Amino acid sequence: MLRKTPLLLAPWLAWGCGHPLAITPATLPNAIQNAAYSQKIDADGVAPRTYLVQKGTLPSGLDLAKDTGALTGTPTTPGTSTFTIYVEDSATGPNDTGTADYTLTVIPQLKVDSDLKIDGPSPVRAGRALAAHVGVTGGQTPYTFACAGLPGGISFDTHTGAISGTPVNVREYPL
Repeated sequence: MLRKTPLLLAPWLAWGCGHPLAITPATLPNAIQNAAYSQKIDADGVAPRTYLVQKGTLPSGLDLAKDTGALTGTPTTPGTSTFTIYVEDSATGPNDTGTADYTLTVIPQLKVDSDLKIDGPSPVRAGRALAAHVGVTGGQTPYTFACAGLPGGISFDTHTGAISGTPVNVREYPL
């Protein structure tokens, strides 16, 4: 006569059977050209873990620490990179592994033009309406502008960098 005998597995067998690791974060924040970047890639499972770029390439200037998952460095070239991170834990028996696909955008470095862009007649004169703006490229939008020392009658938009109004006094004003 046949008997049914329940099969019991030791807990360590269930843990180390090649289960996919959960890798975080799900997305990476943008990086800015020529600015330090640091983001930790992490995974569950048994420490220590090994982190590798499985396919694709990291932005130039960034490195992935094999033993910690730290993605650090100073990106040098603007653009978008797509890559896959592979993680393996150190479980007893077969190791657990996982992959995560990432897209990382390196935004061009912020550049502020030192010359004010006059949108109307130049030179600016007292009693004549002024329309001008600060020239900016790159960086992370939305921008926030700041300005001090404007002459009476002139206003500054901190969201757009626009300078407008009618100056009431004639003299030089450093901006």
